[in-house]
Amino acid sequence: MTDKKAEILKQLEQGKITADQALALLNQQPNQQPDPAPQQEHQESKEDYYHKPHHSEIEPGWVESLFSWVGETVQDFAEEIHDWDISASISDLVGGTYSNNKMREVFTSHPVLQGIAAVTIVGKNAKVEVQGYDGNTVRVECVYNARRPNAEVYLHEDNGRIELMYDEKMMRSMSVLCHVPFTAIGELRIATKNETIKILDVNCTNLMVANRNAAIKANTVTATSIAMETTNDNIKIENIQAHNASLKSTNSRIHIEHVDIAHLKAVTTNAGLKFKGNFFATNSWTGERVIEASTTNSGVSIFVPFDAALKLDARTRSGSVQCQRELYFTETMKTHLQGESSDYNFAVKKLNLSLKTTNASVKIRDM
Repeated sequence: MTDKKAEILKQLEQGKITADQALALLNQQPNQQPDPAPQQEHQESKEDYYHKPHHSEIEPGWVESLFSWVGETVQDFAEEIHDWDISASISDLVGGTYSNNKMREVFTSHPVLQGIAAVTIVGKNAKVEVQGYDGNTVRVECVYNARRPNAEVYLHEDNGRIELMYDEKMMRSMSVLCHVPFTAIGELRIATKNETIKILDVNCTNLMVANRNAAIKANTVTATSIAMETTNDNIKIENIQAHNASLKSTNSRIHIEHVDIAHLKAVTTNAGLKFKGNFFATNSWTGERVIEASTTNSGVSIFVPFDAALKLDARTRSGSVQCQRELYFTETMKTHLQGESSDYNFAVKKLNLSLKTTNASVKIRDM
């Protein structure tokens, strides 16, 4: 890779340019053969991305890595796609039709016999919906608006890893409805831009969801780790069970209801954070649950179960902190309350809250 191409990709990673701008700049660069060593290094890093082992913790930078699928690596895909051995055209395989640059394609993976290592679904300027179902294949329905009639889309399978593949440059929009088996999936990666992502009835190890300028909604999900990030729109999760979850938005609300999560972190700006309903969806929860919530210029509201011991550190800059629960307080300022239940260390159910905002109130209420 030339120094110029490396600089373009660095600017893309830092968010200084969009994926479309990066692709345009890359296409302007002369096609030079890289040195053998850098080519090998690039190939290894690409393999590491698609074939890395599963971890219970989602690594930092996952959003950039996920969106790089439609940015950096799409360049390689566009160059290689015509060299792949395809026994029949997509239209022959699934009966798709092309009319006015719009296509509808339905793909079905081979039967899943020994579990799914990873599923990657990336849309563009259109909604993406992933649902669990009682079956043994991954089924993907795509409705897309192509810039050219020869745009190719298909499902790529490799050692239990299933990915929706297409050349992002040739698409105006890509809407996806994906059905995955109820049986556990290793990693489920979902991304789109400018339209809602919905996840329903899914069981996986790691769930990674990235959006731009649109909402993320998830209901009835079981996972080890969950990471969701969007900009300028809401995140709403309901009936979620996970060991840890990280939710991040900007300028929009995060709404959390009926969850059972050991360590939950929710961050937004200029919008509210609301927690309601039963935190302990399994009704058999024991041990400590940690919730970290932070926003700016808007309130934080949380309802806590009456039978859970509480440890609290809640603060605001110029609003107030209100707590209905009787605690042993070590800090009782208007803008800062810190304390815990007298039996916290011995309690079976523990809720550890760290809540922060600016220019608004924090409210802690008993259910």
